[in-house]
Parts: sequence; structure tokens; C-alpha cells
Amino acid sequence: DVYYVTASDLQEYSHVMYGDDVTVEYFETDTLFFTFPKVDHKKVPVDPAYSVSFKTQYTRVGDLKVVPDSVVLYGEQKILKNIDRVITKPLRKADLSSDIQGVLGLEPISNIRFSVNEVEYSMEVARYVEIVTDVKVETRNVPTDKDMLIIPSTVQAKLKCYFPLNGDPASEMRLYVDYEDFFNTVSGKCPVKNAVLPEGVISYEIDPFYVECIVREK
Repeated sequence: DVYYVTASDLQEYSHVMYGDDVTVEYFETDTLFFTFPKVDHKKVPVDPAYSVSFKTQYTRVGDLKVVPDSVVLYGEQKILKNIDRVITKPLRKADLSSDIQGVLGLEPISNIRFSVNEVEYSMEVARYVEIVTDVKVETRNVPTDKDMLIIPSTVQAKLKCYFPLNGDPASEMRLYVDYEDFFNTVSGKCPVKNAVLPEGVISYEIDPFYVECIVREK
């Protein structure tokens, strides 16, 4: 939107702007123009920028969480269309052995207003024990007229479990290869998937993650 004010209008209200004891002889500009660009809004996610390290046998449980995890931006559409996220100010923590929480500011963006300027962050930290075991890989969704051979048929699973350890979570791992993945692959190599995350397991790694699959007619 564009608005304008003429010199005669300013002269009429000069006593309001400058006081009754000031006399304005003239204005150098006949007309003052004011342009107010249209303001739009857009909701985008908050991307936390952080670097953390832990004491031996400690690890994070999940990613760093921020609340709110998204903000509304206000500004001109031509600027908003190029923004797909906002970033927090850097967070750096070292030698962690317990949960962390606090407040992080958001990195400002020129000519853009945020619905909030800071977010609360939190991250769970736990002590763990590591288990390394071999787990047999099963097959799923294989047509009844076919057989699927997996090479290798057993993979190594490395589990990080909450300390102290209760029971044998490795025995509850159910690893498998889905026939649909083989059907859609060109190389014949398929990812090993996990059907259930056993209770007490924080995270796990599988080696090898991709296995060779051979399908034969029965």
C-alpha cells in the first residue's frame, strides 16, 4: 500500500508535531510518499544447532528437543518464500553424564519478525552398557511360489542398553528383509529392518546393514 501526505497537510498539523511555540515557514518537499509492503506469514520448523559429547559409557536418548518446534514468520512474501526453517543459536556441551535443558535464542533474519525469539531445549542422557551379538535375519512378504535366500543369513547387532541391564534384550531382536524391498531394487541388496525395539534398548547398529538377496522359484 502507498500513502502520501502533502506539505499543506503537514503545515496544518505542524503545531501538533512541533508545539505551539514553533513556526514552520515551509517544507522543502511538496508531497511525502510512504510505501508499506504487504506482510504475509509462514510457519517453519526450528532446526537446533548443537554439538555435544559425553563421558565414557554415556549417550543421548534421542535427539535434542525444542519447544516450540516451529515458529511463525512475518514479512514480505518475496523473502518468506526462500525460508524453509529457522536455526537456533549454537549450543555446545561436553562430557555430559546427565540430562540437559535450557533456553536457546533464534538466529535473526533480516526484515523478518518471529512469533517467538527463543525456544526451550532438552535432551535425555543415560548411562549405557553395550551388547554385541549375532542375530538371524528372517524374510517377510515372500510370495508362496518363491524362496528368498539371504547372504549372510546372520548379521552382527550392536545394542546400547540402559544401565543396569535387565534381562537379555538381544534375544528379542527380530531382524528381517522385506520382499518388497528386493522387488524394487536393482542391485539385489536389501536393508535389514528391525520389527521391534526391545525394552531397555537406547539404540542399535547392524553390520552389514545391506545383505545380498537371491530369489528362486519353488
